[in-house]
Amino acid sequence: MGRFRARGYAKILNRYGLERDVKNNKTAHLNTDEYKRQQDLEKLDKLFAARSHDNELCLHELEWQVATLEVENEKLISEKNSPWKSFFFSSQEKQNYVSAELDRLKIPYRRVENGFHAQEIYMGEIRIIEKEFKPKENPHRET
Repeated sequence: MGRFRARGYAKILNRYGLERDVKNNKTAHLNTDEYKRQQDLEKLDKLFAARSHDNELCLHELEWQVATLEVENEKLISEKNSPWKSFFFSSQEKQNYVSAELDRLKIPYRRVENGFHAQEIYMGEIRIIEKEFKPKENPHRET
């Protein structure tokens, strides 16, 4: 009944060129269709905002992947163009250790007698591996 009474008041006010004042309401009075349309627009705005945030995240993810692939591509090009260097060892034990580490790190190399050839680009990593080698103590060694 209150809704009909409010509509009746609104008609009377409109007849005299007045508008109904709604307290604590910052929007103009809307009829049902306008209100539903406004609610739908607000839902669409929220949905669009959420989706655009997701799209921004996807865009950042794609930019990160492109940057990563560019770095990897540069590494592959430099690896391809890197000359081969020889590494020789007096100890078979040390050669086996270094070869095993190169396999573990997926560093390409070619075996040769008493050593191997690896690309110059990996020289720093190979030198670190060589320094990490600790020979096994020989219990039969004379002191």
